[in-house]
Amino acid sequence: ILENICTVLRIDNGVGVLLALPVPEQETKEDGSDESEDEEDEKEKPKQMAKKKKKKINPLESEEHIRAAATRAIFVHISKVVDEGKNKKSKNKKPQKLELSKLFKVGDKIPKVRVLATAQALVEGWSIGSLQKSFVDADALVSHGDVVTGRIYRGVEVLSVENQGVLVGLGNESSSVKAMCLNMHLSDTQFSTDASHIKQKLTVGKKIDSVRVLSVDSGTKRCFVTMKKSLLRDKRDLICTFDDCKPGRTGCGHVTKVTAQGVYVTFYNNVHGFIPTRSLARDAGVQDPRETYHVGSTLVCRVDKLQKKDWGHLLTLSLDVGMEQISLSKTSYDLSNVVPGKLLQGGKVVELSYGEEIDNIHTSRNFKPGYALVHFKSPANVEFRLYFDQLVDSYNECTVDNALLNKQAKKMLTVGKKLTNDAIVLTSGSGSKLPSITLKPSLVSAVAATPEDSTSIMFPKKASDLYVGAVCVGYVARIDDRFGAFVRFLDGLTGLIPKLKKGCDKQLFQSIRCKVTSLDLTDEGRPKITLQQTERPSNANSNSESDKAMNRIKVGEKIEAVEVESLNFRRAIVNVIDEAYADGRGRVRVHFSMAGPIDSSGDMKKRQKKKEKQASDTKTSAAAPVSEEDDAKEAIPEEHPFSSWSKGGIVRNLTVVG
Repeated sequence: ILENICTVLRIDNGVGVLLALPVPEQETKEDGSDESEDEEDEKEKPKQMAKKKKKKINPLESEEHIRAAATRAIFVHISKVVDEGKNKKSKNKKPQKLELSKLFKVGDKIPKVRVLATAQALVEGWSIGSLQKSFVDADALVSHGDVVTGRIYRGVEVLSVENQGVLVGLGNESSSVKAMCLNMHLSDTQFSTDASHIKQKLTVGKKIDSVRVLSVDSGTKRCFVTMKKSLLRDKRDLICTFDDCKPGRTGCGHVTKVTAQGVYVTFYNNVHGFIPTRSLARDAGVQDPRETYHVGSTLVCRVDKLQKKDWGHLLTLSLDVGMEQISLSKTSYDLSNVVPGKLLQGGKVVELSYGEEIDNIHTSRNFKPGYALVHFKSPANVEFRLYFDQLVDSYNECTVDNALLNKQAKKMLTVGKKLTNDAIVLTSGSGSKLPSITLKPSLVSAVAATPEDSTSIMFPKKASDLYVGAVCVGYVARIDDRFGAFVRFLDGLTGLIPKLKKGCDKQLFQSIRCKVTSLDLTDEGRPKITLQQTERPSNANSNSESDKAMNRIKVGEKIEAVEVESLNFRRAIVNVIDEAYADGRGRVRVHFSMAGPIDSSGDMKKRQKKKEKQASDTKTSAAAPVSEEDDAKEAIPEEHPFSSWSKGGIVRNLTVVG
């Protein structure tokens, strides 16, 4: 739009008006001229004038012709001078021709003129313009280049009704830009492919209250609009370019594709993103996106992450617009609060991934268990992997396979639902690896037990927490026909039940209670832990005060006295004879590495005499056989800590170490 710079150069009644643009003075000079050349021309001017008097003057070389040739002009056709409404008469009378000589005079300044085209001019340097008010207004639409993405246009007229949608005209009658409103954008709730029930109300010539521009391409002259009320009423800052997609920003878009993996959402100017299925399950409890969302529905999304690829942009979205941004990048999780053994509650299942078959000739497991992604708001909005083998303690079937694990997972887990059981962190994540959790009741109870309720059963995290004879609980992670059963504890700590100890007879993935039979910590990175399964003691009927006291005993407490029941080279079994346990029998194990020599006190002598008297009163017809204890006693050298110990002896001042 040019304002107050054009003047009327010529008037052709019945044809149009030619308007002139001001010509800069430097364009009248030839290229490469300078001041020195101008001074020389002034000196030679009298001589040239004398010669011109003798020669004929050429009109094409005159200064007036050169100035006229350099003048740039705009031609306004008579149809583009005024709007049609101002030149219309009654229906019975024909409209009179517009007399341009009454409207314009040569030399008049034109307030506003709009350039419509430059390439279609018949004369080089001329343009085609318009003086109509509908064109010279600032918001007038002349071409697709004037259409603004995201702007709302009101009073839009229906031009035609097509199979794929409704064609409307943006702007007034004289300056109309065509735009298409597809069937899925005619309503917020109806997404049928033909939308015939809505098209019946939209007849040609009918005015539509308002539409909003979704995208426009001035090159191909294609423009798409929407009539959805949810998009028309949206007051948020519009997402029109990928540069607007800052993490945490929210925007309203429409669904353009739905798959089992997630939902594709498109904003303005074809800026589109993807909402993964696990994000839908976490934020909206959606199990299957194909059953919940449809093409054409509107969603308010939040930008989670934008990645620039060689082929374009990858925009990741979520429906979580009410809480702090949850980054789906595994490397960006804050795992400082994720500690193996930590108790977790209130996790929500966001994705289920079923297992696959593998080939492994050395193990009885020829499959890889599936897993579920579980999101916990505390700690730190982290997602955990819950493998299907971590759901129960044991299985009724002898053979554990993917079909059995998947069946158990479908029974206990539902996408979008919260876990009903408590969980504990099994392994901490590192790098791109997510942390894992377990729901096995025996493992959870071992971690959740308070020191008062603890029965010296541990779920160890480090090898340094173990000692020979320690009782711990874990699960069978792998069975190898060459070695035995590998038992897994917290943070990947692993022990072995050897093949000779019936390790290959264990059930895969079952929870198991075992004791440490040998421990080698020379290699801190790979400790060697040998285990043996132990039966779970039955304490259901143990209600005596002494048994209760034994169950409450803590590491570090002192025991006043014990009586040696049996001993061998490696360990001694003793009975607690402390007054606190007078009503019951508390058996204690003493390893040789934790024993010390004892003196024969008076109590020991009394008990030895009592034993000798009982032996003398016993009448035997033959010599008594050598007992196992005597053999064990003989097998213990004098340098051994148990060399001064004997069956029935009293040992005082013991300390509980496990």
